[in-house]
Amino acid sequence: MAAAAVQSAPIFDGQPRVQLEQHEEHRVPKHDVTACLNFYQPNADGSPPPPTYVDRPETYQQQRDTHQIIVKDIAGDEDQYSLDRNGFQVYQRAAAERDFTDEEQIKSGYYAETEQLLKDVTGADRIFIFDHTIRRAPAGSTGDRLNRAPV
Repeated sequence: MAAAAVQSAPIFDGQPRVQLEQHEEHRVPKHDVTACLNFYQPNADGSPPPPTYVDRPETYQQQRDTHQIIVKDIAGDEDQYSLDRNGFQVYQRAAAERDFTDEEQIKSGYYAETEQLLKDVTGADRIFIFDHTIRRAPAGSTGDRLNRAPV
């Protein structure tokens, strides 16, 4: 089953109401997965890390501390997670922007749409979007350089 969101009018108790409707669709059964997450590892002597330079791949690899963790599949339990309690919140709404190829369209349309969504969900009076990064691997490329490059 896939979930599609239907947004109800916002309720200002800090928790937007999203009703999920189930649609028949082939999906992988719900399951947790094991993954390795990389965290910054400071130099043992306390010195600052070496700088990272754009377009110098040899500087992209920093010391890291890798931890194997379990990523919990929250499908069907999205309403049990909130920004205040968990540091993230699931809120489903289809964006008007589909291609994400026109910088001006992203800034004029998608930014405004995202700002309004954040205001509705959090109750914030002001939202400031300072940057965005769209990562697209060149056709035929392999490797993880794109995932490790500085943003």
